[in-house]
Amino acid sequence: MAGEMRRVGVLAAATAAVVAVVAAAAVSPVGSTAAAVSGAARQTLTDESVLLPINHRINCGGFAIGEGADAWTSDEAYTNTTLSKTLAVVPPGSGTLTILERVRYSVRYVEKAPRILEYTLPVLPETAVEVRLGFSEVHHDNPNERVLYVELWSNGTMLNKSRRFDILADVGKFQPAVHTVRITPISDVLTVRIIATLGNPVLSSIATDVVTGPTDSEVSAALRELNQLLEEAITRRERYAQRRDDLRTRIDRAASLETTALKKLAELEPRIALLSANPDASSALIRVRRVQAMLSERRAAAAEAVDEVNDAIDVEMKSISAFRARVERLLASDATPAEMVAALESVRADVPADVTLPLASAYEAIQAFGNAALDLQTATENLQLLLPALPEPTPDGPLPTPIDDGSVSHSMGHNWGDGWFKMLNAGAPGSDDVDGITTFGNVNFFPRSLPVDYETLSYTEQVASTSMFAAPLQTFGFRFDVPLPGNYEVIIGWREPFFSAAGARVMDVSVATDMTPSRVLIRDLDVWSKTQGRRSMVTAHLPGCGHKPGGFEATSWVEVRLTGKVDGPIVNAIIVRQLPFFESGSAPTRLPGSLPPAQAPPSPSPTVMVSPLPTTFSTPAPQPTAVLPVPAESPVPTVSTVPIASPVPTAVATPQSTPDLPSIEPLRINMGGPTIEDFIADGDVFASGTWLGMPYVAADDILSSVQLPVDQTIRWGASLSYNLTVPVPGMYEVNIASVELFHTDIGERVFNVSVEVEGVETLLASNVDLIRDYGRLTRATWTTEPLRLERVVTVRLVGEVDNACVSAIWMVPVVASRPVTPALPPMLEMS
Repeated sequence: MAGEMRRVGVLAAATAAVVAVVAAAAVSPVGSTAAAVSGAARQTLTDESVLLPINHRINCGGFAIGEGADAWTSDEAYTNTTLSKTLAVVPPGSGTLTILERVRYSVRYVEKAPRILEYTLPVLPETAVEVRLGFSEVHHDNPNERVLYVELWSNGTMLNKSRRFDILADVGKFQPAVHTVRITPISDVLTVRIIATLGNPVLSSIATDVVTGPTDSEVSAALRELNQLLEEAITRRERYAQRRDDLRTRIDRAASLETTALKKLAELEPRIALLSANPDASSALIRVRRVQAMLSERRAAAAEAVDEVNDAIDVEMKSISAFRARVERLLASDATPAEMVAALESVRADVPADVTLPLASAYEAIQAFGNAALDLQTATENLQLLLPALPEPTPDGPLPTPIDDGSVSHSMGHNWGDGWFKMLNAGAPGSDDVDGITTFGNVNFFPRSLPVDYETLSYTEQVASTSMFAAPLQTFGFRFDVPLPGNYEVIIGWREPFFSAAGARVMDVSVATDMTPSRVLIRDLDVWSKTQGRRSMVTAHLPGCGHKPGGFEATSWVEVRLTGKVDGPIVNAIIVRQLPFFESGSAPTRLPGSLPPAQAPPSPSPTVMVSPLPTTFSTPAPQPTAVLPVPAESPVPTVSTVPIASPVPTAVATPQSTPDLPSIEPLRINMGGPTIEDFIADGDVFASGTWLGMPYVAADDILSSVQLPVDQTIRWGASLSYNLTVPVPGMYEVNIASVELFHTDIGERVFNVSVEVEGVETLLASNVDLIRDYGRLTRATWTTEPLRLERVVTVRLVGEVDNACVSAIWMVPVVASRPVTPALPPMLEMS
């Protein structure tokens, strides 16, 4: 918008290239020397010995000037001179003027109501003509003193209406501006009207040329088809990418089943070595080896089938990428309308075909691979029942004395092998500085300040009300020092505090020890998806199986890492627990003179639990120390549902209420327009100035198509920045809306949207193209997650192509209480 008056009409910039150069020079914002015009450029029509000019060069407000190709005629024959006046002003220090400058510095204007300057030109009916209207501001010195728009009429029908423009604001004083449009008059008379909404209408020149080539409707149809072909190519590329991701997910699941089966078999190898003459066991072992060999074959067949599909997808992706690049270059080029229409034929011939991928055979091979892994698990379990037991180990030397770890509030020491554990409430005060636990990575706490009733909550409720998180795509974690060599289990709890849609936050969870390398045990964890949209608890018991004898082997430390893949990782609580080194109740784990520990019932699997929160919390007496029950050993991570009130401490990420929430009205601002309903004018909120951005009002012919009154105005500029002052500290959501009122084509406006709180800037949307992403005249809205605001939040919109624009901003306090239906989700499974 700033810098020049945009040309109006379909492909106007490209169309200007096909007309006579002299006309463009006469009214171009950049100016150029005159070029020769051929004799055919000034056609005539004979009617009863009267010559009617068809191509016009009219000096508005000035005399006839120039000769031959440089000739400009006076405008007295084309307008009612009694209703208007003329003015000629030469800029100081101009020197000798060229013909084009003399045309530019003389203007005709109207100073009386209804302030309409009108010209009537003879034209060829039903013949396309390009009209170029030259403007120059020779009088005013400040913007917003003269605002105009143009209407072109033929036989009582309006053929074109421009946007409103301010010559001085767009190009500056004494500088040429041009309004160019290609139309087809329906009679032999074309009427040009210059209408002022501020000041007086003014015009410096009129140039018309009969043009050949495709009609506007043909050009518009070509543009629509090119954009449709581009959208289809993008959609097809996305579909191929989804198919590739689906294959990867399926084969990863089958590979996970294979890993589980092979590790279980590896655990049995010492007992297989002791196998003697037992026909049943020998037969079971032969079955295991056959299934193991079949599993290897099916793994290779599945990999080959997946590679075949991926190779076909690679070929199609390259073809689509090349086609997409070609169409985008054509749409962004300076091609003339005729060139654009002609190029469409070639583009149609090169549209990539949608191939049939060998997905069915790939899915079948992956299914066979997974079934073979399950068969191996079953065969291994049958073999396990027939194998001899290993001799019971005996400890070397005296047993260590029980661990006294009472200095750490949430840890407990037992005799070696009976279940030492340490628990971290990740969001509690001081949780990043606990004895025996090292925190790494840049972490933040939610909420920033604790609820006012935090001390009255039970320990489970405290865990539920706080969490720790990191920035998007970052990694953070904890290293737990362990007291003795042995095997350890990790229990982790989450609750999604911000998002309300699947895929908004996805993370990987990995565990390492000083004896074992880091390994991702949970991939693509989406807490919101696991809870099926309810504000519920998700807990994971790791590692499941594959670590002899069922845990992580460590002598010094156990480390847990959380890595964000979509947005940032988050956690509420982590427990590191020592697994029994010997079987429960065996002699080496008994204290002298004591009974053996109670035998825990076997659990079919470690659990990843999804736990609904109660609608309201009870407030029992405070529990300064949490003693966690020790779950039984379990081999495979699964998912189960347990209530939050379980004695097992589980972690919940989002507090159910924010007692310090202010009771205030939302702040709603209409950008660029007056107060409308509950949206107040931006001038009543912000101090005036150019930093606020330039206002723009939708043209009259599109007003009825804009759905909301507040979206009929915008502020625009290369970089827009607005500081919203918070009346009372608390939790807020900030909303930004925008709508395309001016541009008509994809790629003409691209910008970024972000917010900044206390020096930390968060990108809400990048490379926004309103027409491409939402459609012209359709509102786009971006909403932040709940923000803890103390003083000020800054809203920014920065242009990448042309200028950014905004129609409304509103800041709303977050609702203080969000009741959650305490329904249990179904049993799930996590690999």
